Amino acid sequence: MVRHGDWKYIFMANGGREQLFDLKADPHELTNLVATRAEVATLLCAQAASCCDCPKLQAAREKGGLRSFAFLARPLIRIYQFDASKGVRGGFPKRPEEALNGAE
Repeated sequence: MVRHGDWKYIFMANGGREQLFDLKADPHELTNLVATRAEVATLLCAQAASCCDCPKLQAAREKGGLRSFAFLARPLIRIYQFDASKGVRGGFPKRPEEALNGAE
């Protein structure tokens, strides 16, 4: 993941998938802009790859970019990741969208 200004770029090695978000316009990261802002995604991907340009991280690189693998579907299960900044405290809400609205 790379953050630059209002942009957040995520590279997923599982399938080589990418996500790009404009955090100012979309603070909840609901709209993936990688297809419509490919030039930004390309620049941030290159920045992510350059961060892996050291001997201990060479396994993460491939042909000058980031290494990916064939997509493998994972089971769809709830991941309990708590983030106080989103209002999630003491357990996950029954309606996850409540955390986005600041409800507890």
